[in-house]
Amino acid sequence: MERQAGEATCVGPGQSPLGAPGGPGAAGRVAGFLRRRGLEWPAILLVEVASPFRLLIQQALWVAQPALSPWLGDRLHLWAGRLDDDRALEEVRRLLE
Repeated sequence: MERQAGEATCVGPGQSPLGAPGGPGAAGRVAGFLRRRGLEWPAILLVEVASPFRLLIQQALWVAQPALSPWLGDRLHLWAGRLDDDRALEEVRRLLE
């Protein structure tokens, strides 16, 4: 499968998957998106409850990626990568509170 120019791929050390393509303000954009839709408390609850299972959720997303890629494209791979960034997740949680 060939990737198009500008499409996000794997993230290297020290790079923020939440910030990859958008830069450092990506956590603020995610928090703003959730706040505009009135989902800040469900998002905080989900982050708190899912935190201990983050590795398991990440592995499940990677396993499901090949089967669901015709419908979802590379989204599952991107979300699995985003679960690696502790600082970005903490920043989103802080902005939502």
